[in-house]
Amino acid sequence: MGFKITEHLQLDNLTLKQQHKIMALKLNIKAENNFGTLQKLEDVYVKVNHVSGNKEMQIVQVNYSVNNKSIFEKTFSHLMDLNGENPIKQAYLHLKTLPEFADAVDC
Repeated sequence: MGFKITEHLQLDNLTLKQQHKIMALKLNIKAENNFGTLQKLEDVYVKVNHVSGNKEMQIVQVNYSVNNKSIFEKTFSHLMDLNGENPIKQAYLHLKTLPEFADAVDC
C-alpha cells in the first residue's frame, strides 16, 4: 500500500491540487559506469521527481535508483492531456509506452 501525498502543480496559469499514491517503476537496465563499460543493474527503481510544463507539453524529470541510492536522472517530455489522469499519473503512463520501459513493472 503506497503513501498518499498532496501536491500543487503549476502548469502555466493553471494550478492543480493532486492527491495520489506514490508510484514507481522497477526494471533491469544496462548503464555505462565511470570506466565507460556497460554494467547490468537489476531492480532499478524509477520515480518521477518533477513535473512541469504547460497546457500542451509536460516535461518529466525521472530519478533512477538502486538500494535507495540515486544513480542518475533523465528528462522526458510528452503531450499533456488536460482531460486525462493527473499529470504524475500521465507521466508514468507515458514512460510505460517507451521501449526502454517495456519490461518495467509498477511498484
